[in-house]
Amino acid sequence: RPTVRDLATHLGVSHSTVSRALRDDPRISPEVRTRVIQAAVELGYRRDPRLSELMFHLRRGRERTFHGNLAWITNLDPSDPDMAALMRSFHESARERAKELGYGLEPFFPVTPEDAPRLARTFHAQGIREVWASIFWEVDYAQWNWDWNQFRFVHHGAEPASRIVDVVDAEDRQNIGLLFRSLADRGYRRIGVATTHYLEREALFELCAGQTRFLLRYPEQARIEPCLVPQLEGAESTILDWIRSNEVDCVVSRWRGMSGVLDRIGYRVPEDIGLAYVTVRPGQGTEGDASGIDVNAERIAATAVETVISGLERGQFGLPSVPTQTLVPGRWHQGATCRDV
Repeated sequence: RPTVRDLATHLGVSHSTVSRALRDDPRISPEVRTRVIQAAVELGYRRDPRLSELMFHLRRGRERTFHGNLAWITNLDPSDPDMAALMRSFHESARERAKELGYGLEPFFPVTPEDAPRLARTFHAQGIREVWASIFWEVDYAQWNWDWNQFRFVHHGAEPASRIVDVVDAEDRQNIGLLFRSLADRGYRRIGVATTHYLEREALFELCAGQTRFLLRYPEQARIEPCLVPQLEGAESTILDWIRSNEVDCVVSRWRGMSGVLDRIGYRVPEDIGLAYVTVRPGQGTEGDASGIDVNAERIAATAVETVISGLERGQFGLPSVPTQTLVPGRWHQGATCRDV
């Protein structure tokens, strides 16, 4: 049967051009790709799966040459110690994975929708067409004023107002289920959710929904209504009344300041009450060694970079007709804010 070199001879091009065209390499023009595919059909070319597997391992063993830069944009503020720690955990892993795949990673922060025209000009000047966005609050991509067709874009963070781009994120449903089960395994029977209404709304009330799913599966657990406050500052009396009236033995929260609130209303953690967070960063931030879910930020960042580059190397720019969502599961972290098994 015809080989890649036979196709190259037939078309009068190099075998590397044919090989790249068959892999949808964006460096090959659409016209040339069309000619190669038509010739492959006419001559009866079929890819040898054993050879493809061998070439995959050979290419994997080589150090990839530099192909260009990716952009990481985020509205996180590095002047906030907690945010700086989170940014480091994402950036270092993403940069390392990009380097392994032959790309650099340029960070831009903090950004807002109003920055879109300036960012687009900067990206064009630097030859950047691939963007990974970590946006953690109030994101509406309809407000971003740039030509989407010029970019390959992947989102991570708060749920967009409208999902028009591909998403790579933490597997919240599975993570929250693991959170409640882990607390139940540690003997807590009156687990309550206390956080701000704003944070729950931004996360599509996934924590409250996760508590409901948990109670349906474990009816022996006490059913305690969530305590959603406008903001934690000044909410001490509300949270104190909620804990006392419901005899809460463990608080689950999204807000990093919950340990301070419990301390101010006279509860020692974990001696008097347990505390666990939907997201923790072991060894990072100002909260100390808190118990909860380590969302595996390193794997999320690496997966986001892989998704961006995969689309780039297939020539996939602009808004997808059907946006995809890739979810990365987290793991329980036994910190110092709840008792162990």
